[in-house]
Amino acid sequence: MSTYVIGDVQGCFDTLMSLMQEISFDRDNDRLWFVGDLVNRGPKNVEVLRWVRDLGDRATVVLGNHDLHLIARSIGASKAKSLDTLDDVLGAPDCESLIDWLRHQPVVATEGTDILVHAGLWPEWTLEQTLVRANDVADGLTGSEWRGVVRMLASTKVQRVKRSNSIADLTVSMTVFQRVRMIDISRAALVKYSGPPEDGPKGAQAWFDVDSAREVGQRVFFGHWSALGLQVRDDVVGLDTGCVWGRKLTAYDRCRDKVISVASLEGGQTS
Repeated sequence: MSTYVIGDVQGCFDTLMSLMQEISFDRDNDRLWFVGDLVNRGPKNVEVLRWVRDLGDRATVVLGNHDLHLIARSIGASKAKSLDTLDDVLGAPDCESLIDWLRHQPVVATEGTDILVHAGLWPEWTLEQTLVRANDVADGLTGSEWRGVVRMLASTKVQRVKRSNSIADLTVSMTVFQRVRMIDISRAALVKYSGPPEDGPKGAQAWFDVDSAREVGQRVFFGHWSALGLQVRDDVVGLDTGCVWGRKLTAYDRCRDKVISVASLEGGQTS
């Protein structure tokens, strides 16, 4: 039995199936962890959602920013963006059930000393604080007022994270979990910067290079940062290898500490 952590799929169903063949995925015994962004910009979003949902407890999924955008669009809380390819989901007869399943996925998952998140963690938060925030988000997205929570998250953009932010501040939590890449010298989360770390603003660091409150031995699996590419260290494993941009889809075998990648079959976005 193996547990494979899969990078950002973003609707690239054919490449996902190619990767499953490459790792000889055993549906009855293996497990899959997905770093989020199952959908958007690729051509077969509804196929990805149905396939992952039907894995049941063989799959662990954390929500990415594109997944939240799909949920928001489904209730009219966000407008279509120029590169969106979500109409196959929004027009599907099972759209409502897919959205219901998606919004019940966590934003952070853990097993032992391994942590799964879409974009990253805030360095000053302990794991306990991180999980409190993640649970607050999950409660908001699954509660009776979830539509209002989604509207708030879709309309509020947080750039700066401070020590004084409330533990219950869902917008700050989601900014970190779904969008953080670099942190500047004033402790602002540079969520709009998407280039490689070496080209970032002067003095800024990748979130995982800032002195952290996480304990030694904890390892974070994440995606969201295609310009970073594959990043394998003892403390972090970054797995967004740009499948939707025509590059690769990558899996990390947690049991064997092995990386497996396949070439994108979707051709890549043009802008």
